[in-house]
Amino acid sequence: MNDKRPEIHTVDAPFVSDLVPTADGSATLHHPIYDQTYHSHHGAVTESKHVFLDHSGLQARLAASPTSLLEIGIGTGLNLALSASLALREEGTLHYEGIEQFPPDTEALRALDYARFPEIDAELWERCLHAFEHRLPALSLPNNGHILCHWTRFETLDLGEERFDIIYHDAFSPDVNPELWTIEALTPIIRAMKPGAVLVTYTVQGDVRRRLQSLGLEVERLPGPVGGKRQVLRATRTL
Repeated sequence: MNDKRPEIHTVDAPFVSDLVPTADGSATLHHPIYDQTYHSHHGAVTESKHVFLDHSGLQARLAASPTSLLEIGIGTGLNLALSASLALREEGTLHYEGIEQFPPDTEALRALDYARFPEIDAELWERCLHAFEHRLPALSLPNNGHILCHWTRFETLDLGEERFDIIYHDAFSPDVNPELWTIEALTPIIRAMKPGAVLVTYTVQGDVRRRLQSLGLEVERLPGPVGGKRQVLRATRTL
């Protein structure tokens, strides 16, 4: 594993990323400095749907009421596209907010061709690509929903209090991106969760679980996607 830490770049200098096929026929990208892929080799779309959409209960939440979602690490935009496409199909109201310091280059994102998957709305994916390319801060969604993108460092943002129903924590692993998994980083994220909100992530690393528990969340390990990680994590704010 490459232990080189990324230098601070502006969002006007996106990283050139290599395309990596995955086992379910979808592709992901390899980050040249973190030296990790954005998604599992066992299936990019499969992992995103299982870990983030399914374990967060996004579909049921959208059916019940407007749903606010924060993503730590927009990455390739796959979780964003899947979640917003689900909101379109369900005719629900989604308020998505995402953070990304190191956006991939648009040519690499286009090569992923996520619009060919039935779970992703093709027109929406084109709008997302346009937002990546021009670093747009906002896109509208039906039913007064919206997509807000913060193309900046996590530390610069004020997430507020009790704003989100769902957190997708999809930063690179604690081994190479430890600053987004510390108590200092997790505290404002949890403060921004509403009572009853859930945080879902792919890692079940012991230190991460213990930090979430120390901050008052109920933590559970759930089955990972077929063929992929054995377990993933969901943490619930009960108070």
